[in-house]
Amino acid sequence: MRKIIGMCVILLILVGVYSYKTDVQAEEVVTKELYTLVKPVALDKAGLSRGIYHDRQDLGIIMPAGEELEIRQVNPNYKDTVSGRFITADSKEDSTFQITSSWGKIKNNYTAVPFIYTSFRTDGSKEKPVLEYRVTNKMKKLPIYQANNNETAFFQLWDSQDAEYGLVLSDKFQMIVPKKDKELLRKLKDFKNIDDVISYYNQVITLYCKLDGLSLDAKEDYNRDIATKFFIRANKSGGGYMYYGNEDTAENNDSLAGWLYKGWGPLHEIGHGFQGPFMSGEVSLGEIWNNIYAASFEEQYMGDAVFQKGTIYGTSLKARTNEMIQLWKVDNLPISKWNGSSKEQTLMAMKEKAGDEAFAYFNQQYRKLTSQANFNPSDYPIFQVLNKFYGEKTKFDFTPFTDSIKAPMSNVQKEQNRNKDYRPVASIVDVIPDSKRESAKQQLKLKTDIAIVDNSQIASLGLKGNVTINLDIADFKDIKGKHLKLTDGEKIVKDVIITSPTIKLDNLPNGVYTIADIVGNTANYRMSEHYVFVKDAENNLKITFTKISGYDLVDRTIDILGCDYIQAGKLVTDLKNNKVTIDIIAETPHPRYANKVYYTVEILNEKQETVFKKAVEGTNVTPGSYSVTVKPGYQIKIVHDEPSLLRENGKSIPTFNKTMVYTITEVGIAIDRTIDILGCNYVQAGKLVTDFKNNKVIVEIISDTPHWRYANKVYYTVEILDNKQQTVFKKDIEGTNVTTGSYPVAVKPGYQIKIVHDEPVLLRENGAVIPTSNKTLLYTVTQTGLLRGEEVDSSSLNYKIAKLAESIDSKNGYYETRGQILEGINILPEEQKQEFLKQYQDILQPLLDKKADKTDFIGDDFQFSLLGLSNNKFASIDLDLVNNKAKLWVRNGQPHVYFTNAYATIQLKDEFGNVIYSQDYIGNISNPADVNKTFDMKPGYYISVMHREADDRLQMKNTGSNEIIPSQTENHFKITATGLQIVKKEDIPKPTENQIKYYGQQYDIALYGLSNNKFASIGLDLANKQAKLWVRSGQPHVYFQDSYATIKIEDATGNVIFTKDFLGNVANTELNKTLPIESGSLITIMHREAVDRLSIQDVTTGSKLLVKQTVTYKVTSTGLHLIASK
Repeated sequence: MRKIIGMCVILLILVGVYSYKTDVQAEEVVTKELYTLVKPVALDKAGLSRGIYHDRQDLGIIMPAGEELEIRQVNPNYKDTVSGRFITADSKEDSTFQITSSWGKIKNNYTAVPFIYTSFRTDGSKEKPVLEYRVTNKMKKLPIYQANNNETAFFQLWDSQDAEYGLVLSDKFQMIVPKKDKELLRKLKDFKNIDDVISYYNQVITLYCKLDGLSLDAKEDYNRDIATKFFIRANKSGGGYMYYGNEDTAENNDSLAGWLYKGWGPLHEIGHGFQGPFMSGEVSLGEIWNNIYAASFEEQYMGDAVFQKGTIYGTSLKARTNEMIQLWKVDNLPISKWNGSSKEQTLMAMKEKAGDEAFAYFNQQYRKLTSQANFNPSDYPIFQVLNKFYGEKTKFDFTPFTDSIKAPMSNVQKEQNRNKDYRPVASIVDVIPDSKRESAKQQLKLKTDIAIVDNSQIASLGLKGNVTINLDIADFKDIKGKHLKLTDGEKIVKDVIITSPTIKLDNLPNGVYTIADIVGNTANYRMSEHYVFVKDAENNLKITFTKISGYDLVDRTIDILGCDYIQAGKLVTDLKNNKVTIDIIAETPHPRYANKVYYTVEILNEKQETVFKKAVEGTNVTPGSYSVTVKPGYQIKIVHDEPSLLRENGKSIPTFNKTMVYTITEVGIAIDRTIDILGCNYVQAGKLVTDFKNNKVIVEIISDTPHWRYANKVYYTVEILDNKQQTVFKKDIEGTNVTTGSYPVAVKPGYQIKIVHDEPVLLRENGAVIPTSNKTLLYTVTQTGLLRGEEVDSSSLNYKIAKLAESIDSKNGYYETRGQILEGINILPEEQKQEFLKQYQDILQPLLDKKADKTDFIGDDFQFSLLGLSNNKFASIDLDLVNNKAKLWVRNGQPHVYFTNAYATIQLKDEFGNVIYSQDYIGNISNPADVNKTFDMKPGYYISVMHREADDRLQMKNTGSNEIIPSQTENHFKITATGLQIVKKEDIPKPTENQIKYYGQQYDIALYGLSNNKFASIGLDLANKQAKLWVRSGQPHVYFQDSYATIKIEDATGNVIFTKDFLGNVANTELNKTLPIESGSLITIMHREAVDRLSIQDVTTGSKLLVKQTVTYKVTSTGLHLIASK
């Protein structure tokens, strides 16, 4: 019995094993529905890889070498192609395949895992591919591990089949693991288990997507994430140690062990998926931008340990930072010439200051730019767009930092940052003394030695310095009297009047400050510096003022490149000075052109005579720079054997013609074009050639039989219309019996050329096929050449003026841009100039107002003359600011008998707004005998002059310079250390009670009692330094039985020289007494009914002084000063 039972157990075990193998290997037909995804068109256009086309779906099998798999796609409603790839550990052993609706066989020469590329929908269809495939008993089941699966079962399946591969699968990545790495995966060193691996890479990809501003629920298609998986593999034939590609990311090995450790490599490679078109600009960011993501993950994952273990922030950071500072500050190189590590530190420092949200915002907004029509990455240098979008998000202006590292950035963007009142930021390298940088870094808890800070961050350090600013300008008078204003965002830190080309500013807190635009009175200027750094005890800054020219908009730089894109030569126009500079740069522009001309630059005059010519061979070239005088009508001819290597203002020139001809015009340079009209068998049927030198288009009819099948039928037409759309030339050309000829037609900007061709694929422009299927092509003649269809003439002056105008988003500021627009308009032909001045009036008006709105007048002597009837002078003020005096003269007589009220007013006030002198001059009332008075004046005081006929009869001038000060009905000035400053009436302060002063020499103090009978008075005569006291006999006020009023007079040392308490119902004895007073004497009056029965009055002007129940006035050299009241 036991033997029978034992045999049964053995049999059951054998049956179990056999059954298990049959389940895995038995032939069967498997059906699998594949998911599809919406094609991320916007992300594709943005150049964002993000592992999108890594996505693929496994069939759950491993195929032996040479084994065939029968497979087909069975959903009849799914019409797109289905394709896949056999994956091995060596891409050279991979192969691809196609799947159709019919049974087909696919195989690979090496053992491999078949994957199907995920299909991307573009038509809105929800249909999915459904596969049927026959699994044979020679194929193995692919071991697959997903999060929270049974790891033991996963390895049991792998071990039981001795499978060549296993798959680790997440919703964010899939990792095909070769058998070689099975034991490492089983016994991981840096991870607890496979779930930990999945969690780690899920965190990496999640953070990267967040930093990139991607989310699955984003409203904008350019920010909407897509649920694709990064594909991680081993690839013996890969590149480098690891690589990232459009289809996968891998270790260059038949193992992917590097991905099973927490190293820098995988973080770096996945980061490649989050790059953009900005990578290849002037500042190349290859192998750099992705490290921002990798370093950000290390910092988040490691915490503070990143400063010991991190790749960028780790122990090597100090040495790499010193290397960066050497390149930056010692070698004075622009960031475009720095090594990768130094660029990384720069980008990380900017991101650290801006924050992760701003970094994500940058990525979102950059993708938005790429979604626009005609997007060109070269128009958006990386540091320009970082500045723009970091500024929008943080309200920080990074320009001082990017200027310091010499990063490419447009003047327009810089001006936008300044005019939005963003707070400037800078590296501590630029605002902290070198000797104190390390301690400042520790005190402020900054991460690196180049950390970027704002002024408020470093204020606690208490560092200050002096700054000497030198203004380098040809005509200093044009800015004299203007303001030099330093700001920190909206806060004005310094505001000084420009009186000298050298300005010294003392005790400025360390930091960086924005310098507001200094607008010239006559010319428009571009300032070389708009920021001042305060770093050391003594700092110097030179600001060079360059006159803005309209030709700045139309000058061009033509780069002539050679082998491997080296700079072979360059041509730069300077049309303002009628010059063209030709630089021959490379000694070996192309080694394959030895003893052979590679490129030629020639300049011809208006008679087509050569005035300059350089034929440059490929080797043994002598570099040099040549300046050639030119004028409108001259032509520049460039012949390049490889025309694709020509660049115009940094952009490729779309041409196959080896010869480029430019004509110099009044408003720039125009490029001639040749339009070839081909016929049957590519015969030259006709040609249209522009000749902008002579303002002509030459139409050539060449073939007498352009196409024999178009006999008696129009084959092509050339028509030229003027700017009123009237035909000035037209030729309808049939296919046969054509009369040939050449027809020059005069043209000018605004004219149009219409070419109709029944076979538009046979049209060529400068030798290149014209990408169109339209039979009608329409060209417009512009200032710079021909413009086809809807093309934008980005080289034209009109276009550039319009783009500058678009950049102005405020009614104020942007004075350099407004100046550039004005100067651009000024070089247009008169008729067009007037049209543009009208069109851009609203844009230009703030600049014109700023020029006219001069507020400061520099000088020591000023005169105000007030004229009346028959232009007779009736009053004047002469200011002598050296001696701080104002001399008033008033003529006896009526100012102007036709005015019966105030015809003019003169008012002088002190720094608190107290009236020193005020007089209304009534038109028909005579002034007293001639008045000659002198007043003490000093900086901070105010002068106001009103005149009813100011335009003609108020004369204000700087007598030192004879400069006339514009007058209006009301004129208010503040006296400054350098002269006069125009202010608004509301800017003149009003004194608070403790600031009240009265200016005069005679005052009457009267105390009234019952029935308003005066019972005491004091007559103050400050000129004679005496006070006449009078007391009436009798009771002051019988209703008051105690103290009703008091008078107390003290001398300058505090001794009481008179005091009296007036009891209301007690009779006084009459008193007349003269007391001495002096500057410093105090007079205190108390009156129980002060509001109605105490009067203090200036005898000369009749004006009332402040009274309260108790007031104390101090005698001064100029009058009375209220020092106490209650």
